[in-house]
Amino acid sequence: MNRTLWRCALFMSFLVLVLPCIAGSEGQAGDDEQGGGQTVQEKGSGQGNARNLQQKMVTANLAYDAGKWSEAIHLYETVLAQAGFSASLWYNLANGYARNGRIGLAIVGYERALLLSAGMGSDIRNNLHQVRQAHNLLPNSSWLQKGGSRLAGLLGLDQWAVVTAASLMALLLLHLVALRLPVSPRRSSLLIWATGIGFFLCGLGGTGVIIQYQRWQQAVVISPASPLLISPFAGAQSTQVSQEGRLIRILQRHNTYALVEDETGLRGWLAESSFMAIAPPVSISVPAIK
Repeated sequence: MNRTLWRCALFMSFLVLVLPCIAGSEGQAGDDEQGGGQTVQEKGSGQGNARNLQQKMVTANLAYDAGKWSEAIHLYETVLAQAGFSASLWYNLANGYARNGRIGLAIVGYERALLLSAGMGSDIRNNLHQVRQAHNLLPNSSWLQKGGSRLAGLLGLDQWAVVTAASLMALLLLHLVALRLPVSPRRSSLLIWATGIGFFLCGLGGTGVIIQYQRWQQAVVISPASPLLISPFAGAQSTQVSQEGRLIRILQRHNTYALVEDETGLRGWLAESSFMAIAPPVSISVPAIK
């Protein structure tokens, strides 16, 4: 193999394999299910505020370990409001919601933790699966859908975008180098194989981007009883009830209602107070479930 092509292939491998790991290295969630010892990123003003947040986290973890779910949830929510988003904080909060029977909010927390962990939160994924399985919330997906979802979950949205961009850059570089070299059967064969691999990685990255982007656009039913209405008005007739914790797609909005379709195919108008988007907004207020 020509040395120039060999170096180009190595650089292509570096772009495709190393850069996505670097892009998501800061997003990994903590692995401790019980929440002990999690670190809060300092976003407050001054060391005093940071120490105060750390102390609240310690108190919240102790409350969680003692089975005081409501107290732990309140403290986690307070830290979340003051310190901002982090995968470990959403993970701890989701664990508290799950223990406290607030299944919809637990699933929102796990999904947000997965998005912020850049696909590296195996414990988050396992806890989410267990909660959904315990409450009969697992969809009847085909093996292809399950495999695609699991594969896309290995990396975050930003990382899949890096894979796609790096593959395109590597393909461009490879063909630019090939244009400067004499044509030979060996080099032509190598170029065809490298091009095929590059296009495969581009397609894989693009698929990961699409699946992860669709996850960002989903919402979760957080109300225990969420009737699906035939029209977006108070007092409208209800045809079905969407189960708490179900993933939904928002198709249309009208005033304080949204036309949604859940993962089982049920469709109807749902009050906006009955669901929460997975993608965290700029400002979050966690609704109280009465």
